[in-house]
Amino acid sequence: MKPYRPNNQIDKHGWRWLVLTSGIGGLTLGGFAFASSFVVYLVLVLPILMGLAGGKLLQRAVNRGKVRNPAIAGIFAVVTGVAIYGTMHTADYIVFRQNATKEINRALNTSARTNPQVAVDVDQFLQAKTGAKGFLGFMRYRSQAGIVVNRGALRIPVSANITWGYWGLEFLITSAIALGFATRAAKKPFCENCHSWYSASDRLGRVKHQDLPDFLEAIEKEAADSISRLIDPLAKIYPPSLELHLKYCADCQSSDGVLTLTQAIINKYSEIKFIPYRQGIISPTLAIATARAVRDSLYLSVETLAEQQNPGQSQIFEQVAFAQQERSHINLKVNSKTPITALYANHNLSEIEIANLHQQLASYGEIKKAYLVQKIVQNLPENPLYLLGIIRKKQLLESVTAQTEWESEVGNELEFPGTFIVIVLNHNRKLQKQLQQVEGAEIYPESLPELANLANLAKSDAPELS
Repeated sequence: MKPYRPNNQIDKHGWRWLVLTSGIGGLTLGGFAFASSFVVYLVLVLPILMGLAGGKLLQRAVNRGKVRNPAIAGIFAVVTGVAIYGTMHTADYIVFRQNATKEINRALNTSARTNPQVAVDVDQFLQAKTGAKGFLGFMRYRSQAGIVVNRGALRIPVSANITWGYWGLEFLITSAIALGFATRAAKKPFCENCHSWYSASDRLGRVKHQDLPDFLEAIEKEAADSISRLIDPLAKIYPPSLELHLKYCADCQSSDGVLTLTQAIINKYSEIKFIPYRQGIISPTLAIATARAVRDSLYLSVETLAEQQNPGQSQIFEQVAFAQQERSHINLKVNSKTPITALYANHNLSEIEIANLHQQLASYGEIKKAYLVQKIVQNLPENPLYLLGIIRKKQLLESVTAQTEWESEVGNELEFPGTFIVIVLNHNRKLQKQLQQVEGAEIYPESLPELANLANLAKSDAPELS
């Protein structure tokens, strides 16, 4: 896969959006920051808020102006930061001169009209205090006063150098946040044929980590059939598997697809998180072929596909998305009044398939008991979902992530004839009792007497059975 890169194009419409947003948005946000400082100036918090607000405005400008040049978008993010802090300090300078003029007039009992020397006196004051007049003198004078938290009285008394450093830090924080929003928006995939941003993004499914080299090789060779064998569209996520998402233009079929791979990991809180792994473009032909391969791997019926013989990508993935959502949000804490038959059914696997599964489970010394049922699903019922409930022997001392890691290990290694979810039942007695009510659910260690022979027979006859 080649990495996706924007073509750095920007038209007059885009320039107009950037200029107006940076100018008007920067002035508005700077005025808000100045006004809020009369109540309380949130040290470090306000710069972050200004950066988020400016970044959101620029993100919208990039999207509306169809700006595909991250560098130009980044420059205008810095310009926005300059406008925000320029407006804030300029407004502060104007108010300072007005207040200073009033104080001098009050002392002299005159007015600015009758005494034009007042303005000179303000500059003379700044010159005497800082060695500079005008705005520069004011900024030096302000830096000597420390960091202002409240215009009424509260200040943080620090040296002038620290104040200048803090102002620079504020500017960097605001500009960096805005720059991140702007450049990220400009790097999004764009269809030059339709002159629009890619509007569709679909989850293809899961690829096991051990299958990644074969998957990348199939992508390079544009072998859609091989790709479909390596992707499980409805599978539960078991780290360190990879999630696949395909972005494409929903309005045409002549633009490249953008394939994004994210790796699932288990953090220290035993939660599954995703980190970017790789992103690249694939040809329009491969994007369409991949969508069809996903459809074929799910054995979608004509009725499921709205009676269309060759549905488009969006129609295929719309059906798949419903099934994925249903399978990823299974409520295991169901109402006890719900009939078991409405939730689970017999697995209906053959004796040879159960024998093979039994033999695999026997290789895990931690398994005490295992139950297998079929979960009733409404979307794509022709692709059954199985629940494999396991009672596990816990170690005397084990980490917080031990159970999740063990579930992922089993989920990645187990060879299973369908989509399945591994659930440890040790802390879910209610679900365990429900599974026990399903006829034939217990598959380990209880089994048929001839399971071992059946498993060996299945191995020896594997080519014929497949």
